[in-house]
Amino acid sequence: MAFEDERFRWQTGGAVREEVEQYLRRWFPPPEEGRWYEANLEALGWMERIGRALESGYALTVDYGYTRAESVRFPAGTLMGYRRHMAREDVLEDPGERDITAHVNFTALEECGAACGLRRERFETLARTIVTAGEADQFAAALKLRPGRRVAAADAAQDAAVRDGGDVPGVVAAAREPGEKSLK
Repeated sequence: MAFEDERFRWQTGGAVREEVEQYLRRWFPPPEEGRWYEANLEALGWMERIGRALESGYALTVDYGYTRAESVRFPAGTLMGYRRHMAREDVLEDPGERDITAHVNFTALEECGAACGLRRERFETLARTIVTAGEADQFAAALKLRPGRRVAAADAAQDAAVRDGGDVPGVVAAAREPGEKSLK
């Protein structure tokens, strides 16, 4: 990044660090010229800390994200700036005035968790997690649904959001039972 003409601008840099290159090659399809990728190395460290600390129970990861296969949907990457609930692709615009974020690579989290002794319990949309986790009578009443229709409603909400061009938050539930192997 450079500062010129009174604003920040992207600047071509040298080769990426070895750990970033390994991340990109492991958790993305083969690189293509002109594509943008984000590498969240801190998330891997986070999963490793959870793998060491969790004796039994669940670790839920809730965020906007994608799997390795789905990453092709984002040729310009997922880095976005937000201010007052408005998304902007130019994250360098108005420095300090907007939040900057990127989607999570769920494949990286899941595989890193597995290497730490965690097993995937579930991988689904946030809507499905919320609807299926609630008391059957509460959600059925709130959504005016028959109890057997709760999961179908979550799927329909997800389909509508994706069809309208929106992204849907995902949930990865990693688990460890008492006595299962840990990194400790």
